[in-house]
Amino acid sequence: MQMLRAKGNNTAQHIYLYGDKKNQSEPLEFVVHFPGGMIMVSRCSDGTYWAHTSIEADKTRAEPHNIRGKFLEGRIDCTDVPPNEMDIGDLSRDDCHHVALHIGLNTKDGN
Repeated sequence: MQMLRAKGNNTAQHIYLYGDKKNQSEPLEFVVHFPGGMIMVSRCSDGTYWAHTSIEADKTRAEPHNIRGKFLEGRIDCTDVPPNEMDIGDLSRDDCHHVALHIGLNTKDGN
């Protein structure tokens, strides 16, 4: 497994994908794992992308308390609609420009 590490304080690691399936250096999927979840970016055959965000399961625990991650809140930003009036059906609006999900560890059972 390769690890990316940012250098210095308050820096961001940038990965650029270009939608070119002929580019051998571009992976079909790019995955970032973090405590509580993961983000996966998958290239479609037409050069578009799906961005998947998932919470993580703790495979060492039995159901129903095996979910390690938790969605804490989310936000969809569009230019012409206040965030508190947005819902998932508004994503196809031309003025939508940002989706944010706040993910943390599930601590409801004290672990």
